Amino acid sequence: MLPILSLDDERFEEIVEKARKMIPNLSPDWTDYNYHDPGITIIELLAWLKELQQFHMDQIGPLHVRKYLMLLGESVRGRIPATARLTADCLEEELVLPGGSRFYASGIEFESLYSRFLQPVRIVQLISVSPFKKPDEAKRIVPGGKKIHIPVFGTRPEGGESFYIGLSKPLSPGREHRIYFSFYDDYPVKRNPVNGADTFAPLAKTKMEAFCNGRFLPVENWRDGTYQFLENGDCSFLLPETMEAGEEGLYWLRVTLLQAEYDVPPILEWIDLNEIEVSQRHTLSECLELKAQAGENRQIYLFAETCLAASGEYEIYLPESGKEDVFHRYDGPVERRSAGGTTEFCLPQLTAREGETLLLLCYESAFSGSRFIGTGNGFPLQEYETGITGLCGGGMVLLAETLEESGEWLRWEQVEDFTGSKPWDRHYTYDERTGLLCFGDCDRGMAPEGRILLAAGHTSLGQGGNVKAGTISRYEGPLKLEGVLNQEDAHGGADCETEEDCLRRLHRRLKTVERAVTYEDYETLVKRTPGLRIENVKAIPVTERKRQDGTMDETRVTLVVKPYSEDARPKPGRACLEGIMNMLEPRRMIGSKVSILLPEYIGITIFAEIETDSYYQQIQKEVGTALFNHFEERKGSFGRPVLYGTVYGIIDVLDHVTGVKSVSLNAQGSGIKRSMNGDILLPANGLAYLEEWDCMISSAG
Repeated sequence: MLPILSLDDERFEEIVEKARKMIPNLSPDWTDYNYHDPGITIIELLAWLKELQQFHMDQIGPLHVRKYLMLLGESVRGRIPATARLTADCLEEELVLPGGSRFYASGIEFESLYSRFLQPVRIVQLISVSPFKKPDEAKRIVPGGKKIHIPVFGTRPEGGESFYIGLSKPLSPGREHRIYFSFYDDYPVKRNPVNGADTFAPLAKTKMEAFCNGRFLPVENWRDGTYQFLENGDCSFLLPETMEAGEEGLYWLRVTLLQAEYDVPPILEWIDLNEIEVSQRHTLSECLELKAQAGENRQIYLFAETCLAASGEYEIYLPESGKEDVFHRYDGPVERRSAGGTTEFCLPQLTAREGETLLLLCYESAFSGSRFIGTGNGFPLQEYETGITGLCGGGMVLLAETLEESGEWLRWEQVEDFTGSKPWDRHYTYDERTGLLCFGDCDRGMAPEGRILLAAGHTSLGQGGNVKAGTISRYEGPLKLEGVLNQEDAHGGADCETEEDCLRRLHRRLKTVERAVTYEDYETLVKRTPGLRIENVKAIPVTERKRQDGTMDETRVTLVVKPYSEDARPKPGRACLEGIMNMLEPRRMIGSKVSILLPEYIGITIFAEIETDSYYQQIQKEVGTALFNHFEERKGSFGRPVLYGTVYGIIDVLDHVTGVKSVSLNAQGSGIKRSMNGDILLPANGLAYLEEWDCMISSAG
């Protein structure tokens, strides 16, 4: 947290006395320090001004803190709804779940984020096939609604492996299908999230196919949210043709690995075909921007895929030609019909509006009386309390009526404050903690003149929505949807931030390295490379990379990188190196050059002659364990020498060892040197490992 300083920490007399004591050093000729001296009078005047400034600087309230946060690129966050993923296993028929469908964890409400096509298709069998093994050695698993553990492309994927997904029924053609994959990630080094980063270099290349007309055909519109099975996510696609039954009477999807540079093999823990993403919120009203479509006789149609559009109250607003964000309410007849998760609005008396964007306001009947926040009077600095507990600022839409022309509604924009607002800007601020809506002073931001309508808004419990796994289990709606459950905890919910919380977050952000200047910066950025697991990295000083003539290239930064892998001695592959360079290129200093060295593994062989107090049978095992533990502790230390004295001491301090006669160290690898003391000096990119050891034991008696 940023330190809280007391700026008004000196009184007037203290300031004057401090200045008077500085006179002898600054002006030895000044000898009269009495109050009648003009210089003392000036000191008193300046002391009074200084005390006044300190007092004003110390009076910093929440508004000032928010201003300073904005200057540093931060703002106080509002309430954030929790999110979760649900599974639906007990489906009897195909159905379309509209957006905004409601699920409950006891009394806590969740809503689906978007329209979702669900179908009574079960994943019956999963098969991992390698081209280097016999067909009868393929890994087969029947999910059965439980967590699984199957290497998708085997334990050592090289390319050419296939992963088959056997379905109980064919998927419907012409629909977008989604499959959710969740992977095992309990490794000592966590993978950096990709999050759509431009610097990400894929570690593999895959393709997905469906069994249609007796052969596997590539699917269409394939979107891989797992980044080639690196992290949890959705994969969506369209079928090229109608699926047909294949082996064992199942309907098959196949994912083929074309190229592979995985650091660890992807291991599937959960797969779901009917996954529903939900958010902990309660939508009171929604404002949908829909394109008008022409039907028969040029009648205008609107299509929406939400629950409120199907069952709630609604209003339609038409844009005024030539006026931005100006609408008027449509009062003509509307025919509403719902089928297959889509609600159709027909406007029979409206023509010549094809392609225009109309506003469809849908709201709950119970919210009808609370939609109007107040009535503007045109005066500056208007404030209104919403009176709605837990109303979130995100997604809020306000419309205000204008008195200039009856029936016109203006759309207003939410801002952090009115600093950049002009007199004609329709801006407002909303404080989630107090529920207060504020408008401008007519110099910075307009003032509303008519009724103020909350066109879109939702409430949330924030952190209270982070419920445990297995608690979201009830659906309320017209569809036959049973057996829903959240397999994992809901997460991400947060309450409104205070200024102090935002300052702490800013403090953490300012410590985040975004530019490569020092060696430590380069190491930090490499460890954050998207999509990679980096176990260790070291920037080698230029003094250790001298040319043959003794000169140094001071503009070059040399890095040695060890990725995490289950292999004993891993080295970064092409994709890993590409990702690291993509990460560093836009962040390095102009004129600097970056090169990456592969780790050089140095095998150490140790032979020791030791004496024990008796023929202790376990001493050889204890020596081996002690040496192994020592090399495990230092396995990530680049360039660290293997010291003769350290190895000698490790053996000498063991119980039942009375003496060490001799220790012999040998090494295999390039760039090795030996010191006069028998130490093995490694190159800057060297990593020592215990290749072999042996000992000769004799009794001291």
